Amino acid sequence: MANSAVKDFFWPPVVQGDYLDAARKRCLLVISIAVAVVGLFSGLIGFENAFALYPVQTLIAVLSPLVFLICPFLIARADNVRNVAWFFLIYSYMGLVSVPLIAGGLFSYSNFYMLPWVVMATLFLGWKQGIGAAFVIFGTYMTLHLMRGSIPVGVYEISRDMISNWLLWGLSLTLIMLTTGAAIFQREMERAAVKLSEARIEAETANKAKSDFLARMSHEIRTPMNGVLGMAEMLDTTELTDQQRLYAKTISTSGQSLLTIINDILDLSKIEAGHLPLECKPFELKHCIDDLAVQFELSAAQKQIGFHVDYDDTLPTQITGDAGRLRQILINLIGNALKFTEEGQVTLSVNGSTSGTMADLIFTISDTGIGIPAEKLGEIFHKFEQVEGSLTRRFDGAGLGLAISRQLAHAMGGTLSVRSNFGEGCTFSFEARFPLVHDTAAMAGETGRSNVPKPSQPALGKSNIDLQTRRPRILAAEDNEINRLVLDAMIDKDKYELVYAEDGLEALNAFKTSSFDIVLMDMSMPRMDGLLATKEIRQFELENNLERKPIICLTAHAFRDQRDKSLANGMDDYLSKPVSKGRIDSMLEKWIKTAESDRNVA
Repeated sequence: MANSAVKDFFWPPVVQGDYLDAARKRCLLVISIAVAVVGLFSGLIGFENAFALYPVQTLIAVLSPLVFLICPFLIARADNVRNVAWFFLIYSYMGLVSVPLIAGGLFSYSNFYMLPWVVMATLFLGWKQGIGAAFVIFGTYMTLHLMRGSIPVGVYEISRDMISNWLLWGLSLTLIMLTTGAAIFQREMERAAVKLSEARIEAETANKAKSDFLARMSHEIRTPMNGVLGMAEMLDTTELTDQQRLYAKTISTSGQSLLTIINDILDLSKIEAGHLPLECKPFELKHCIDDLAVQFELSAAQKQIGFHVDYDDTLPTQITGDAGRLRQILINLIGNALKFTEEGQVTLSVNGSTSGTMADLIFTISDTGIGIPAEKLGEIFHKFEQVEGSLTRRFDGAGLGLAISRQLAHAMGGTLSVRSNFGEGCTFSFEARFPLVHDTAAMAGETGRSNVPKPSQPALGKSNIDLQTRRPRILAAEDNEINRLVLDAMIDKDKYELVYAEDGLEALNAFKTSSFDIVLMDMSMPRMDGLLATKEIRQFELENNLERKPIICLTAHAFRDQRDKSLANGMDDYLSKPVSKGRIDSMLEKWIKTAESDRNVA
């Protein structure tokens, strides 16, 4: 224990990974001791002759460097090494200047030690202070030069040999001190670089583990949530008493709230990890706003408050960006406005201007709700922060929506701000620039079929059997029994014939031995996962010159890269769990109509 304390005293340890602070402490400690020794040695040169003429000044010159020996003790006790460094530099500068002012001016050998003083200021304090120190020493040299006629040479009889000796000793000691300090500093920086590299690798590994964990948890949570929400929805369609219907509605509402929190946590984690890519695709701005209006008008009506949309019809109809993330920001803001408004109205205003190929858009959401206290305005965009943070708060939520919205706004190159008077409502404004769309052909491609097969893939084949004379056959590859029950309850048996496979291999064998019109493919399954099963099905179609059947990814994986991966591996569309009957019906009708359209074209 004692040995460790002594070691830490003479070689300060790295605290909380701050290698720069440790390097400065170690460098300052070594140089302080070196300066004390060198200063004492310099003061003893010609001591007898100098003491006979100037006893007081000579004693001060000999003893004053020993003051630097207190620096190691200050370093051991001080929390901030910069304060010790300032003491060292100011005291040493006073000593370096006093000697030439008393005896010799620029002819004093102590002037040589002003050169390492500049470097020490850089090492101990930083590059800005180092530049300042250089100007200080330059000014000192200039002052001594201008005062050369009024400063006595003192006891020295200046000669060429004397100046040569000063240069030898001064420059040699300067070289040693600078090399020592630089070597210590460089050694510590190299160690810091190695540690940073190791920390980066550890962080990347931890980040990957975190992403894998989140993906796994997302899948594992969404799978039972699919059963909860799916069965609650189907239960609501049966004959129930008012009390039973209330129970079913409560299950559904609570499940949706939990799902929102799960989605927010996943989004926040992806944002913090820097793994949230934004799409850059053309979309119809007016259609996006109209969809939001339809979505929230019913919620507002249920609370008996007004919901209005003020849309500037002079805005461009087509812009480029991530429509999904724009909707997410606006949904968060409008949802909050409705939640915190008990009476009055909520208004969404969309306006802006165009300049060249860009549109500057402003989305403003104002309400007549409870408002936000002035002291809370700077905190509401923090994670897990809410206007009402006490245990008695009336409004639910995890406090992630605004934090995610602001980070999404920044990722889109925009800003998200708020104005509010407590008790009188508040106004949120999202401002961003979006490129305009001038290529109508590209826009048509985006608003049309979104899953047109790649050129390297065969187009969807024409059905040899008239779908109007029979029920379309659906192959559902799903290993979870509860999810199979959900699909069985949601898919209309009068319209579709449903066949199940409990894993990818079983789905592949069923596809090879029977005829299906649509395949619903889970991603994670035993024996053979959905991606591999899809590849095998596509290969089977190619080898046997069969029509290409639509394969829809139906998975609890909610990450966007999972969607991209599924489409890149031969699937045609994507549904994330939990699913609703409406989404299932829309997806099936979409692809049945696509097959009929292809048949009619043929």
